[in-house]
Amino acid sequence: MPLVEVVKVNDEVGFGLVVPRGASAGTILIEEDPLYRRAEGESMADSVAAFKQMTQMERNKLLRMAASPGLPEKEVGYNGDDLKFVRVLRTNSVAIVGEDRGGAVYELSCRANHSCKPNAALCVQTNGTMHLKALRDILPGEDVQVSYIGEGDLLRPTEHRQKQLSHWGFTCQCERCTGVEDTRGLQCPACGAGIMKYEKSEISGHRWGPCSCCQAVLPEETLSGTEKQWEEHVLSLRPSENLTPQIALAMYDGLLSSLKEDSSAPAPDGHWISAKLGRLAAEELIKQGRSKDAKEAVRPLRRYVRSTLGAAATRVTAFATYIEAAAAALEGKTDEAAELCRAALQEASLLPRNGDQLSDKIRTVQALCKQRELTLS
Repeated sequence: MPLVEVVKVNDEVGFGLVVPRGASAGTILIEEDPLYRRAEGESMADSVAAFKQMTQMERNKLLRMAASPGLPEKEVGYNGDDLKFVRVLRTNSVAIVGEDRGGAVYELSCRANHSCKPNAALCVQTNGTMHLKALRDILPGEDVQVSYIGEGDLLRPTEHRQKQLSHWGFTCQCERCTGVEDTRGLQCPACGAGIMKYEKSEISGHRWGPCSCCQAVLPEETLSGTEKQWEEHVLSLRPSENLTPQIALAMYDGLLSSLKEDSSAPAPDGHWISAKLGRLAAEELIKQGRSKDAKEAVRPLRRYVRSTLGAAATRVTAFATYIEAAAAALEGKTDEAAELCRAALQEASLLPRNGDQLSDKIRTVQALCKQRELTLS
């Protein structure tokens, strides 16, 4: 019996995948080679020409896949099966990294539908082979749901995610997108203990809800203005340009100062801005040898990711464990550091290839621990 089955979801969504018998975290649900592979820089005309050279059986497999319309100017000159193939390629292509960069379409794995709280991931190997891997334990009969967008985007607000997903021509109706906004929580300035969340309102569409502790309600413009100021600061700094680790740490320190003063500011474990700054600051704190502060930075980060993405393995939780391992190593706790490194590597092994760089950092800490153990012995 196969680990997954293709099922018809409904007329709007089309097909999807389910796991009949369930699966544990880390299980490779599907291992398959590409049905069609496209080289980096290959023109659409060349792709269509290659499609015409395929066997009728191979073409039929491609034409049965989801195909959302793209920009009209990108589809000029194509019709019939050629136009359907162009749309299939646009809708289903998965990026391939490594020496032979490009994209590929997979007959089964690309049937997995999207969720902003995924339970599986599309993990493409350097040779192009696809591993559809479970990120958490999946219950018998549960749908296989992957994310079409990156983890960083998953930790951003619903509006941002929907904009990123517009490429696929649908509006996400997952539990996060239709439920309470889980990425926009501000600390209550009235009591300094509760969180005010951005929520849906039957009257105005959306509003800032009351404090979770003291039930205080503040003017909409006050809270939205505070959030906008922080958002403008963070989004104006790009990693490739002027967002240095030192600047990120300074902004994070500023956030902590605002929270200590009981000001309205992004909650450490309730807002995407705090999560972004905390993640950037933690690594700089480790570089500065401030192990205690680094651990303090990743604790709310863990809670934030758990509240948004659930129990699934994520790069952020693997990163948090790595920071804790590095902190333990700095404090001379080699046994604890080694155990944390093993846990971090285990989580990172479940992720797509964007976890490879993190795995290298974890192994560096592992090597330092072994070196210290040898020195002490």
